[in-house]
Amino acid sequence: FSHMLNCLYDCRYCFLQGMFRSAHYLLFVNYESFMGAIDNTLAKTGADETVTFFSGYDCDSLALESLTGFVEAFLPFFRERRQAILELRTKSVNIQALLKVEPYDNCITAFSFTPQEISEKTEHGVPPLKRRIEAMKKLAEQGWPLGLRLDPLIYHEGFEITYRRLIDDIFLTVPPKAFHSVSLGPMRFPKTMFDRIVKLYPDNRLLAGPLHLANGMVTYRKELENDMTQICRSLLSKHVPKEKFFHCTPWG
Repeated sequence: FSHMLNCLYDCRYCFLQGMFRSAHYLLFVNYESFMGAIDNTLAKTGADETVTFFSGYDCDSLALESLTGFVEAFLPFFRERRQAILELRTKSVNIQALLKVEPYDNCITAFSFTPQEISEKTEHGVPPLKRRIEAMKKLAEQGWPLGLRLDPLIYHEGFEITYRRLIDDIFLTVPPKAFHSVSLGPMRFPKTMFDRIVKLYPDNRLLAGPLHLANGMVTYRKELENDMTQICRSLLSKHVPKEKFFHCTPWG
């Protein structure tokens, strides 16, 4: 569920680049309507089942918290609904709303990362890698469960070296036991969305990489995607068990 459309950050690989016709932010302030819809969904679900509600696909869940008050509004709501899991997806270090309350296990703060070399060139306005890892550490120390999202995986020369460095930096700072889940997925776009982004940034080297059109999606060839995924799974397996891995793929 999306409380806002468009993101504070300008990540050149993000599908939002080609999704909306305007760069303005649209904030939905009728939080009570979201809450009512969530309760309706839970009422249709078995008492022994959990339902995950994902925030941060059409915006960053935390970046504009001082303006939106989104986290402050929804933390107490989800705390009272243990059947529901909230995922906050972010590249922000704006974690004050979480740090000032007691943690609970059905709110996952999921941080998205690319290696420093990629982030500096493509993630405009995003806080430095070191500060984001430190934000994860602070949340872990307080007891909040974390998600790690290496999504999208972006192919480049030296892929294994830069991703090894990224993963090592994260787990040297953040205890592995703090992680609820880890997801991996390649850079991917619907064809029409990819075409819009290319028109916006025709000189973007990222979009001229080894991409391939299949089943209406522009992504890496399956063999390359498998290679990247296996490299990262191998690196991550030193820190987290395989049952915490989730693969996001355009191939089904």
